Amino acid sequence: MARAPEAEALDIDESAGRQTRYRVPAVDKALDILELLSTEANGLPMATLAERLGRTISEIYRTVQLLEARGYLERNADGDRYAVTMKLFRLAHAMPRVHSLSALALPIMEELAIEIEQSCHLAVLDGLDILIIAQVDSPCPANIR
Repeated sequence: MARAPEAEALDIDESAGRQTRYRVPAVDKALDILELLSTEANGLPMATLAERLGRTISEIYRTVQLLEARGYLERNADGDRYAVTMKLFRLAHAMPRVHSLSALALPIMEELAIEIEQSCHLAVLDGLDILIIAQVDSPCPANIR
């Protein structure tokens, strides 16, 4: 029996520390999959993915298939492991705020990198995290990042 919307009101999104008015289980499941796989350099088999999420393979199968069809996940050459693609990266960098800031800053960063002979990074604050959104390498042959 499905819960009434009132019973789901004001759930806490523990990963972001935000309150949400209503839960959308299918979206939660898709985001859980993406968040877990984003930390795995070599991807994960479906069984391991399900186990780590505390779900069964049948619970996540269709969501994984949809994420793969939409280009957010890909399978390795053997077809036994799933990993995230660069689609989320492209989406994040297409955000007007990120794109505009990078476009404005890059010429200045390039000049600065030449002047100080060091690499230059553009970072933004995201909650308590610092995210590098643009980088210009040092013009020197041996640079330290």
